[in-house]
Amino acid sequence: MLEKADAATRQIIAIDPAEEISRLIKKSDERTREVLERWHTYHPVVFGHCGRARLCIRGTSRVLCLGCAFLNPRPEFMHRVETYQRAYEQMAEHLQAGGNVAEAREHQRLAQHCRTLKREMELLAQAEASGRWTSPGMMSEAPNTGSMLTDGIEVQVGGLGE
Repeated sequence: MLEKADAATRQIIAIDPAEEISRLIKKSDERTREVLERWHTYHPVVFGHCGRARLCIRGTSRVLCLGCAFLNPRPEFMHRVETYQRAYEQMAEHLQAGGNVAEAREHQRLAQHCRTLKREMELLAQAEASGRWTSPGMMSEAPNTGSMLTDGIEVQVGGLGE
């Protein structure tokens, strides 16, 4: 058995990260290529992609990456946010009715994260549609950055202009 394991490990070829990224970029669609060029990795998640793939700072608390600063949301996944928001709101009501107040609060908190994320996606979609913001992989120069206040929460937005 050990002989087979030794033989297998001798056949493992080291992966060159630069070559791997280059190979992935060549066979990717445009959106994936943008992500790879910007973040040098690609880790799709339910609402977009992770900007810190394989280095998740959230430990085991990764509930759809809600509230994570490294989540890069994409407006085309807004329907997913709406689905999860409704599910969390319904579960919160069910838990509240059953007397499980602490779990109900947690699901209300997750629903609020969904509402915030939906608003961020709406702002991103508006900025993309108006041409005030371009996807990171397509930028020729650094965007202007700023923040907007939405639902009492400050949202960082790139490329909104002066």
